[in-house]
Amino acid sequence: LPKGSFQLAGRLSQCAYVLLNVGEYSTAEELLRECLEIQRAKRHDQLIVDHANAMLGWALFGQEEYVDAEPLLVSGLDGMMENSEELPTTARPLFNKTFENLISLYEESEKPDQAAKWRKKLEAFRAASPVTHDAKGVESNDKLNGLVQKFLDKKYVSNVNSIKDRSQLA
Repeated sequence: LPKGSFQLAGRLSQCAYVLLNVGEYSTAEELLRECLEIQRAKRHDQLIVDHANAMLGWALFGQEEYVDAEPLLVSGLDGMMENSEELPTTARPLFNKTFENLISLYEESEKPDQAAKWRKKLEAFRAASPVTHDAKGVESNDKLNGLVQKFLDKKYVSNVNSIKDRSQLA
């Protein structure tokens, strides 16, 4: 992948997410810092920057660097909440994990009032965006599905159409 490209930033973010889930916080931090550098230089989609900030906050939280983690977790959550209409269902686990990390950070830092504040925000978000499961265990919330479709339409429809047009030419 080309150095400094959005594709590279995306791959770095994906790899970092896997590393975070297996507790490789230091390695994930390196990847996320490079990802954010690319995203900020290219002035890419703010929601992607918010996700990367949240993941970098998670990496720092995992390394018990609470002072550095807190503003990243807060800014990531604030951005995701501000743009929640564009938040795809695939981002929901990161969103929940960021809330959990921030609440834990405040509990471990002996800031129960802050922990309670963010716990209430999490409960309010979950109440506003409940996820139900059908018999197959698949998420079937109409609102979330509509938001995901809106996101996909906005971000990818032109790419899908150009691929379809090329296939018809062959």
